Amino acid sequence: TIRNILSGVNISFPLLPAVDPRGAGNAVFSPGNQYIAWMEGNGFQMAETPNFHSVVRVGNMNGNTIAEFADTALVTVSGLGIVQRVEPVGWFDDETLVIMARGERWDETVLLKIDIPSKTPSFLAQGAFVGFVYP
Repeated sequence: TIRNILSGVNISFPLLPAVDPRGAGNAVFSPGNQYIAWMEGNGFQMAETPNFHSVVRVGNMNGNTIAEFADTALVTVSGLGIVQRVEPVGWFDDETLVIMARGERWDETVLLKIDIPSKTPSFLAQGAFVGFVYP
């Protein structure tokens, strides 16, 4: 549940069905507050045979989920052999979401950008997201 602190209205997005749900988090709002992106997890990273998977979901302020990007669907565009985790890290504008993908090793990270209207991912840069710098 998200609470709009300006209007006082709560918006709820149901979680995806999962065998071993880990919950949701890492929510980021688009600059114009049109969309919210968050990560949902399922499985265990620290299991003897890790089975953790994550999905980045995007919703609008009417409570509708408009897009989902599973870790397994981003392997090719990421250039990583395996994608272990994806999480939203920010927005360039109201139509471009930035996602960080991690590979099999924690230091294998890339940034991807997602064009929300077309739901098209593309490679942005190698490395981990540390933040935005504003003039």
